[in-house]
Parts: sequence; C-alpha cells; structure tokens
Amino acid sequence: MKDWNVIVGVRDGAFEAAGRAMEPFGQVKRSAIVDVLAMKVADPAALAAQYDALLKHSPRVRDAIVGVVPLTHCFDFDGEEDFANKVQGVIVGRWGPKLKGTKFQILTRRRGYANEVPRKLDRGERENDVVDELGAWGLPRDECDFIITIETLRRRAGLSLWTSEELWRYPFLDLG
Repeated sequence: MKDWNVIVGVRDGAFEAAGRAMEPFGQVKRSAIVDVLAMKVADPAALAAQYDALLKHSPRVRDAIVGVVPLTHCFDFDGEEDFANKVQGVIVGRWGPKLKGTKFQILTRRRGYANEVPRKLDRGERENDVVDELGAWGLPRDECDFIITIETLRRRAGLSLWTSEELWRYPFLDLG
C-alpha cells in the first residue's frame, strides 16, 4: 500500500487476526517489513478513539496487535535532504504555533532497508534544529507537553502530534 497513514505493529504470527480487527477502520495491507501492517483510514486523527473503543469491546485484540500509530501528515520522500525538509515543514510550518514555548520530544522509528531510510533525523540533530527554530525544549517524555512521532516505512514517512494527556488515555499508541 503506497498511501498509508497508519502503522500497526503485529505480534508474531498474528497477521490475519490483526488484519481482521483493523478492517472496519479502513484498508489494511501487510507491509514488506516483518510484523507491520500498513493502513489507509479516512480520518487518522479519529482512529485512536475508535481503536480504544474496540479494545474496550474486544480486549483480546491485544493478543494480535502490539500497537497502532495513526499519522496525520504523510509524504513520500527521495533521500535524506528531502525527508528532513518535509519533516521540518510539518513540525515548524504546521505545528510551530502550537509547539512554540512548550516542552516536547521527537520520537523516530525507521522501518525499511538501510539505504532507503534516512538517518539524518536522529534525535539530537533534528530535534535541535526544531528547538532552535521554535524556542521550545526537547525533554524526557514524562516532562513533555507534546510527543511528535515520526514513522518511516521504506520511502514514505508519517508524523503525528500527541499531547501527554492523549498518551495517557491511549496506551496502545506504539511510540517507541
């Protein structure tokens, strides 16, 4: 699936059960990466609450799914510079006013072949660029107002912004 906006971590051997559990929310496809499903949903921002309701109704879904990460801003990239520029554009351009003067952390998970997935977004380098531009502070997760998650699956990336309250409310968010 080329235009995914949700990553689902799957327990060993549970692809079919995980896929069935997630199908009501959108299109589900097994990715080329071990233990990962890719999904396309109409409203990724609403998926956390929808999945939470599913877990309350069917708690055994946890037997198949490790975590779910809805991503509100997704893009394809061609190399490290393109990747870094697009990430910076989302964080500073779209979320900058909300993040300015706050405490946040950037979490990145790369999935794909080594030559496909940029390394430039290591925590220190990219977070410092964002911190400098926004006047915000990168801190440990338990001290943060926001968590920015960046997921890559081969040459596609997605980002989402979570409040500390949302992380507490939705513990299934697999943010690394």
